Amino acid sequence: MNDINIKEVAKLFIKKRNIRLLCHIHPDGDTLGSAFGLKHALEAKGSHKVTVVCEDEVPKRLIFLTEGKEQLGVDDKGSDLPELVCSIDCSVLNRVGNTYDGKIDLKIDHHKDGDDYAGKNYTDSSAAATGEIIYMLIRELEELGEGILNKESATALYAALSSDTGSFKYSNVTSRTMRIAAELIDEGADHVYVSHRLFGIKTYEEIAAEKIMLSESEFYIGGKIAFFMVTNDMKKGMTDDAFSDTVSKLREIEGVELSVTLRQDSADPESYKISMRSGEKVSASELCRKFGGGGHERAAGAVIKSETPEVARQKVLELILNVSL
Repeated sequence: MNDINIKEVAKLFIKKRNIRLLCHIHPDGDTLGSAFGLKHALEAKGSHKVTVVCEDEVPKRLIFLTEGKEQLGVDDKGSDLPELVCSIDCSVLNRVGNTYDGKIDLKIDHHKDGDDYAGKNYTDSSAAATGEIIYMLIRELEELGEGILNKESATALYAALSSDTGSFKYSNVTSRTMRIAAELIDEGADHVYVSHRLFGIKTYEEIAAEKIMLSESEFYIGGKIAFFMVTNDMKKGMTDDAFSDTVSKLREIEGVELSVTLRQDSADPESYKISMRSGEKVSASELCRKFGGGGHERAAGAVIKSETPEVARQKVLELILNVSL
């Protein structure tokens, strides 16, 4: 439940000049694009200092959004602590990470299945991406004489929208989404560059990961469920991020209603990341909530702990093989 409206959110950002924006773990284009879009807009007049923080490393394909930085950490030992700590696109507290429990002043999000864990919470589940909300927030700031939707901000927000809508092809897209995208282009968003970076290029590792996916995937219920497990032994020196898009690729196979990937964490072998993509017949977010995760109706994720890959595999299969398709 919202305990603050968008105008009040804007006034809060005007009152507070030293701000920290928190992105969620396993960062995607929406959390990073939204955070940096707001950062660029607030800093345009030189009146704000904005730091963007993420507990996890930024995937290579998204570094163009983060001013070339792979790590978005911060040194809390200094005296220059923020006046306002705001989470961006983090539906539940454990998506932020382990550092900020009880320290988050404001939450801005668009996931309908989240928690109100911050001092103030603003969620608009009708938004296709948190980037839509940040766009409206910046317009409110402009009306109040603060913030500028410049080219850098518009480009970051366009990436946020494009990323969370699969280049505007998912069912979460509305006419408002398209109008905002058009206005971002009018404000100078480099939409061609964004589309190329997000969807037009792949690393050699990503192509190699797709090859492994094609040979190792399992299909159930007459091909309606596609399942792909990635263990550390299978990665052959590749990064975890190389496999991040395989769940979407599985969903593209004709007849697949639910695609699921289960990826062992290289740094923490007892941790496994679940990613799901679904059609109209099943809710990916509902399934992932059973593992303490969540997300969108058609795209969601979770993390589980297991001593062995086989036990983790059985946990996930027991759940997905009981869905009604």
